[in-house]
Formats: sequence, structure tokens, C-alpha cells
Amino acid sequence: MTWMSWRQLRTGAIGTLVLLGVLLVVLAITGVNLSHIYSDYRSCSGLACTSDLAHLSRSYHNIKLIGVLLILGPAILGVFWGAPLVARELESGTYRLAWSQGVSRNRWLTSKLAVSALATAVAAGALAFAFSWWSIPLDRLGLNNRIDPANFAERGVVPVAYALFALALGVAAGAMLRRTLPAMAVTLVGFTGVRMLTQYLLRPHLISPKQRSFPLSDKVGIGIERNSSGWHFNVNGSPSLHDAWVTGSKVVDANGHGPTTAFVNQACHGVLSLSLPGRPGGPGPGLHRAPADGTGMDAFRQCVSNMATRYHEVVSYQPASRFWELQWLEAAIFVGLAALLVASTVYWVRRRLV
Repeated sequence: MTWMSWRQLRTGAIGTLVLLGVLLVVLAITGVNLSHIYSDYRSCSGLACTSDLAHLSRSYHNIKLIGVLLILGPAILGVFWGAPLVARELESGTYRLAWSQGVSRNRWLTSKLAVSALATAVAAGALAFAFSWWSIPLDRLGLNNRIDPANFAERGVVPVAYALFALALGVAAGAMLRRTLPAMAVTLVGFTGVRMLTQYLLRPHLISPKQRSFPLSDKVGIGIERNSSGWHFNVNGSPSLHDAWVTGSKVVDANGHGPTTAFVNQACHGVLSLSLPGRPGGPGPGLHRAPADGTGMDAFRQCVSNMATRYHEVVSYQPASRFWELQWLEAAIFVGLAALLVASTVYWVRRRLV
């Protein structure tokens, strides 16, 4: 039964392995080159350093699409490997032949899942390991922030966990819907939704973020927002934190309270009295940002200076040192979800399919 499962999967698996082999060769060749450039940069001086750093940056951008595959790859594997794995046989009715030849439902499903999961883990793991190794020079030079959401899913162990979850989701959708195309659609939408919810809502709170205070400055994106209750002072940017993932920021006083409308009116009377552009639509809610120059800029700086006498900015962030801790926690969540989906599929095949 294992051999039969492999034969059903081998066309897609061989194509994937060929593509994977090409990508690994590209990463190996360019990775060695990047390491040499990095070594030259560490021992250089003067203008030569600038040239080596620019070369290193260009080399990354030429290969960055490989990293994108680590983000899209799990969804692709779930849609084209996972969804048809069971749905195709249920749709065509060929599963009845296997079950009538003395192959139990458990063995039929287990062999399919085992072969597919192994191939998925090998493909995702090999590419993630190779890309992580390839990116080491860029990470060390600060050209990449690996804990930033844009790079986090391309490194470490989470790509493997994503791929296994996507595969399990595709298999579960196929077993329950019994139709390949609907199962593929559900897999794509479901995987994308869970990934986005995890990235934007769950990951920032897997570990309580650290906080750091900064004085208010007109160098950071600052705005004064008007809504139905009056004017509110807010920060639309945050100070740069090296190799950290900024998850939020707020303006507060020593007691943790935000600016009151009365204080904003008093501290920023000069800039609020100017005719500055807000949102289109006249006197409705709007946002005043720092003017470009002249009297408006001077008034805005005075506004920020007055606000800084009582308020400061508090930035919440995840430091780079938590990269692996966040990786293992998120990977455990997705592997756990994959296990639940597999258990649901086993139950469905054993109890609900007739």
C-alpha cells in the first residue's frame, strides 16, 4: 500500500524534487559567493567596504524570490498535494477497490498520509535550511531582520510546520467535501486565513513584548487626529530598533494615560489654528501631519516640544534574541493544528464514509 501511495504521488513529487534540486544548487553557488563577499567586507576599509556592501545587497535582491517560495510553497503543497490526496479517490470511487482487496481504511489512509507528510517535510525543510544558511551574511550585516514578519516565515522551522499544516488541511477538506476542486479552494482560503491571523494577532503575543520609552520627536511620524470627541495626538511611526520587531507604540504620560483633548488643544494651539490639510471632505474627521516648512513647521515643532513636557512614546517590540523561541512556539502550534486535522480525517474516513 505504501508503494501504491508513492506511485500516486510520484509525478508531483518528482517535479517538486527537481525544482528543489535546482533551487538548492542556486543557493549553494550564490551562498558561497555571498560568504566570500562577507569575508572581504569584514577585512576591508574605506570605499571598498561600501562597494562590497552594495554588492552583497544586490546579490540578495537577485535571489529573494526563493524566499517567497517558502511563504507560498506550503499553500501550494496543501492545494496540489493535500487536497487531491483523498478527494480524488473519493470522487472517482477508486477507494472501494482498495478497501475490497483486504486493505483496511486505517492502512489506506495512514500510508497516504505518511508518504505525503515525509515528502512535504523533506522538501520544505531542505529549502528552509538552505535559505537560512544562505541568508547568514545578510543577517549579520543587518541587511535583513530575520524576526520581522517579512522574513520570519522564510527561516528556521516554521516553513516545515506551515507545510505540514497545509497538507493536513488539504487532506481533511478533501475527505469531508469528497470533491477535489472545492477542497483545493477551501485549503487555499483556510491556510491563508490561519497564517494571517497568526502573524498579525497571535505571534505578537506568544511572548509578552518588551517595552522601551522614547522622548517625543518631530523626526518620527506624528499626527494630530480629529474625531467626534476632539483632537488626539498620535504617533504613526516609531524609533528604529536594531534587529527588533516593533509590534506597537503609544503616547502616554508617567501614569500610562494617553494625551487628553484639552492638553492637545493647549499644547498645539499654534498648529491647530493654521489652515492645514486634513482628510478630504471639509470639516469632518481629519489628520494633521507635520507641515513641510515655514510657519507651519515651526508651530508643529513647538507642539511636539510642548507635548514632550508631559508625554513620551512607549514602543512594544520583540528583540532578535527571541527569534528561535518564537519559531518553536509557532511551529508547535501549526504542528498541533495539523495533528488535530489528521485526527479529524481519520475519524471521518473510519466513521462517516460509506
